[in-house]
Amino acid sequence: MAPPPTGSVPVLKRRSENRVLEDVKKVALKHCDGLVKEFVECTKAHTLSVVWACRTQQRALNECLGTITRDEAVLQRAREEFATKFPMEVLRWAPSEDSPAT
Repeated sequence: MAPPPTGSVPVLKRRSENRVLEDVKKVALKHCDGLVKEFVECTKAHTLSVVWACRTQQRALNECLGTITRDEAVLQRAREEFATKFPMEVLRWAPSEDSPAT
């Protein structure tokens, strides 16, 4: 397979895209490990009231996870790494939004 055109991004097969997203989620959980532990500790102390009692911890955790999982640069890097390891999973290479129009 030919090398990707300069300034292009991989478009992956659906299952591969899902795998990339799962890998990014794992990285995010490691990054937010302290907040995960705080949330888990809070949930151990509450049963039905966990929704209200642990709202602060849950929001902090979601915010931390979102900084990783919603960051397009992180997702793009993960797609590119995956495409390098598994070139057969690339459907096509699309022009990057950052690359100049030709």
